Amino acid sequence: MDNLEHYLDQVCRSVGGPRSLRQHIRQELREHLRDAAAEHRAAGLSEEEALTRALADFGGPEQVRSELEATHGHRLMAVVVDKAMQWKETTMKAKWLWTTWAYLTTVGVVAMELLFSWYVVTFELPKMQKLRTDGMLPLSGETMDSTITWTISFLNGLQWTWNTLAWWIILVLAALWGLFEWRVRGENKPFMRLAALGTAALAMTVVAVITAGSIELPFLIQLRGMGQISTSSAIRRMATIDQSVGALDQAMHQKDWRAAQENADRASKAITSLSAAAGWGNKTTSRDEQATVDRFQARLMLANEALTEALWAIRDKDEARLKAAMQKFHEKYGPMGQE
Repeated sequence: MDNLEHYLDQVCRSVGGPRSLRQHIRQELREHLRDAAAEHRAAGLSEEEALTRALADFGGPEQVRSELEATHGHRLMAVVVDKAMQWKETTMKAKWLWTTWAYLTTVGVVAMELLFSWYVVTFELPKMQKLRTDGMLPLSGETMDSTITWTISFLNGLQWTWNTLAWWIILVLAALWGLFEWRVRGENKPFMRLAALGTAALAMTVVAVITAGSIELPFLIQLRGMGQISTSSAIRRMATIDQSVGALDQAMHQKDWRAAQENADRASKAITSLSAAAGWGNKTTSRDEQATVDRFQARLMLANEALTEALWAIRDKDEARLKAAMQKFHEKYGPMGQE
């Protein structure tokens, strides 16, 4: 009969009038519901099913309470307590929702910043190192701006941390988090947890901002000098081309087709890279130098076409075609130093 008494509590708790009247109403309702349940039991239902059917037939507690309140009035204290309980339930539910949202957003910020750092280390830094190797950015030396030196050091440190310490840091943080959950008790624990996540998010934000700046600043600072950097890079590429073509000529006389193909490929890639560097330098040259740069790129294109013909001849092992293609290459590439 616990369900019956709970039902009567819900119905009678806010009915107005003296206590004896409420007890009388409660007893009358109890007797009526017991009689109704007895009729359902006589019809073959179990005791629990009979009581459930009797309560459903009588009406919901809110409906019955409203009818009794309309007749006997409200109890002020019961109404106050009822409203207070409703407010507490709503407030606790809202607190749980907002706290959960705060945790999710903070963890999301940390995760996105970690993802950004991983992206920089995996994709951006190799490209920057390639640009430095190609001469687009300075490798080292007195010509380097102090800011560029610092940013490169920072990015190298970030890369080393990711490649060397990342898993150790994750394990240490996981151990500390587990120790915190195990040992720390108290009503302030949720706020301590959220404060720790917020601190981590702030630290990762600082790292992300510095990382973004370290990627941008070298290009902004070195922008005016890009033409000169490309020129020094072109000298290194031309040396690579000369070395590869010399080895290609030697392999051609020895009929070493494998060595010939490797050196032809290396020379072709160096010419393609040199043409791209010249095009970059073209963005920063004056109008007086424009025609020279254009002629330089045109000769590079013709020389590369000759090398492509040489590659086809090497694959077909056609010595005559190879000699003709290399002669054409030397005719186009030979006067480069005069441009």
